[in-house]
Amino acid sequence: MSIAVVAAPALSLAPASPASAAGPALCAVTPGLVYPNLDDEALQYDSAVNVMIGGDFGAQVGAAEAEGVVLVGGSATFDTTKHYSVGVAGVGSRVAPPPGSDMLVTGGDVTVASGMLDVGSLIGGNIVSGGVVSPRASVETSGGTITENVADPFAPYAGTLQDYSDLSDIYTAMSPNAGGTVTITGWDVTFRGDGTTNRQVFAVSGTDLGALGATKTMVFDNIPAGTIVIVNVTGPTAVVGANSFVFGGQSINPANPVDHSLPIDPLFSNFTQSLLWNFPTAVDVTLGDEDQLLGSILIPQPTSTTTVKTSTNGRFYAAGDVVMGGTPLAGLEFHSYPFRETSCRFAAVGSVSISKTLDDPDAVVTAGRMFAGGYTCVDASGSTVQSGSWTLAAGQTFVTPSMPQGSSCVVTENTPAPPSATDASYRWQPAVISPAAAVVQAGTPVPVTVHNAVLRAVGDLEMIKVLDDPYDVVDLSRIYTGTFACSYLGVDLTPAPGTWAERAGAAPVRLATGLPAGTVCTLTENPILVPPLPGFPQYHWAAPQISPASVTIVENTVARIVVTNIVEDPIDPPATQTPVALLANTGAETTGPLLVAAVMVLLGLGGLAVKRRNRRITQKR
Repeated sequence: MSIAVVAAPALSLAPASPASAAGPALCAVTPGLVYPNLDDEALQYDSAVNVMIGGDFGAQVGAAEAEGVVLVGGSATFDTTKHYSVGVAGVGSRVAPPPGSDMLVTGGDVTVASGMLDVGSLIGGNIVSGGVVSPRASVETSGGTITENVADPFAPYAGTLQDYSDLSDIYTAMSPNAGGTVTITGWDVTFRGDGTTNRQVFAVSGTDLGALGATKTMVFDNIPAGTIVIVNVTGPTAVVGANSFVFGGQSINPANPVDHSLPIDPLFSNFTQSLLWNFPTAVDVTLGDEDQLLGSILIPQPTSTTTVKTSTNGRFYAAGDVVMGGTPLAGLEFHSYPFRETSCRFAAVGSVSISKTLDDPDAVVTAGRMFAGGYTCVDASGSTVQSGSWTLAAGQTFVTPSMPQGSSCVVTENTPAPPSATDASYRWQPAVISPAAAVVQAGTPVPVTVHNAVLRAVGDLEMIKVLDDPYDVVDLSRIYTGTFACSYLGVDLTPAPGTWAERAGAAPVRLATGLPAGTVCTLTENPILVPPLPGFPQYHWAAPQISPASVTIVENTVARIVVTNIVEDPIDPPATQTPVALLANTGAETTGPLLVAAVMVLLGLGGLAVKRRNRRITQKR
């Protein structure tokens, strides 16, 4: 059976020209493009890229083939335990890259962990790698070449990744057709068009598509034949599984008729080349459950992870990582079918990239903590042109869909939970969002950074030494000593050596700084072994007064403990002692007291007998 194949380029965009992004997209539709149904007939050739993966690619048990040219930005690992074919599929569209051409291009290593890697089966296919290809014994190229450590393996495909991302943005900006609906009932998902428009656009939540947790029948109704169909799948998570497709009431069977002499039923081929699934904001995508998924696929988020559990039938582009297969799946294949709509473009559009940064010096924030927020973009008149939400971990970036140049976007962040679930002394500083408003420029996304910094609420501890000496007998140079202790959440935070030594009346002593808010501190004084006035036992120390008994540290404050020592004379308390000036009125002899006073003067203590001064020594304010 002879099949005419019109060469179809990979999804690509022409350079943008000045135009309004608010208007309809400028797209070229390739008419009459017919690839065969799934078959094992003779090969036809097309050098288009069929599979493009921006991150790493892992083929696991159950993965079998990738038809057409395959580009992988990172490393490619094949761990299927069996053969994995690249370029040429045993059963598929049977449209392969030309013999001897580059069929597998990777930015990183190519590793065959188990099974065999077969590139260009029987016709010869080249491997071009930015890393190394190993082990060579597990790689078959049918005469094709293996080139390793290539400095720029993607030079021939410059701009293609961005073109795919731009195409996703263009479709995201398209509003669903008036009158079009998406209905999920039982095991059916029905996409009902408006019956007239030559491009039918639908929007459906990825969560809703996967809500039943099983594959569904995808029904496309009231859609003119040959119409381009765009399904924008919204949200960060999407599960798409299709056990069958129905178009206009007719079931679509991807297999060729058993009798190859009969004309090919074009319904499968035409529809899979007219359908595109767009996942503009998804970062977690699961496709299929050992079935056949019709249509091309766009997953433009670079942080995305896509799990492929189905055979696809269309161009496949994912900017992030892709895992294909997994036990107990079998026979999963990327089949090479182009998308009929090419060269779509909006002019003068741009986007905003939102990046999350974190300053956590004590590493108290759980690794991978997700932060969330939103953004709103308005035009010059203040009308909203786009709004949405974002969810990012530190180090991740979210890129908004495209919007008209000149749109002003404000990014906000929801209040996050406290940095630590166990330590309340840590809190967030106000989020810093820079710039406060981002003006969209054509081309490169305008960066906005949302920065969170963890701050520990801390305070200090100090003490004051006070002497209450109504008899004026204590040497003011005397040094008093003691200890202090601080604990927080059962942990001893007392700074070494945990002691203090101070004289009365000195400035406050800073015992500890930077204690977490909520820390409890106490202080004690060592016993004073030397009496207030040696040789005069009537003076002695009262029990020290420590006030308060404990303090709790408060953020940005200095907690103070006052230690007071009081001199007492139990025999002659200050309130009842007889002043020296009243002795002459008692009728007693004065010579004796004067002699005593003279002796005491000689001893340097005369002031104690002739005069009393109430004295309380504390810090001078």
